[in-house]
Amino acid sequence: MSEITKTRDGYYLLGEGQGPSEVAAAVYGNVNKYAEISTVNSDLEWLPGTHILVPNKEGRTTVVQENETTFEVISRMFPNQPVHLYLDRFYMWNDGFDAEDLVGVMVFIPER
Repeated sequence: MSEITKTRDGYYLLGEGQGPSEVAAAVYGNVNKYAEISTVNSDLEWLPGTHILVPNKEGRTTVVQENETTFEVISRMFPNQPVHLYLDRFYMWNDGFDAEDLVGVMVFIPER
């Protein structure tokens, strides 16, 4: 079983055509925060499938295991919490993929 890690900064899996402005709008609800994201990811290529660092987004990470469903991953990351509270966040931060498509990949879900 993969370890769950709490983190101060989030990890966002880039989708097609996403740059700092699109990510800032999605995760902060404010396109003007693009500079925060650009600065900490200045050495990365902005390609789909790349994990980028998102400052000040507390949450949890884990690596998806073989045969785990999205519901199982969320239940493992947030035990004793209703899965539906985290489902939309899982998809938003992991480019809309189900856990079955992310085996061996680190996923992130923000606390709030």
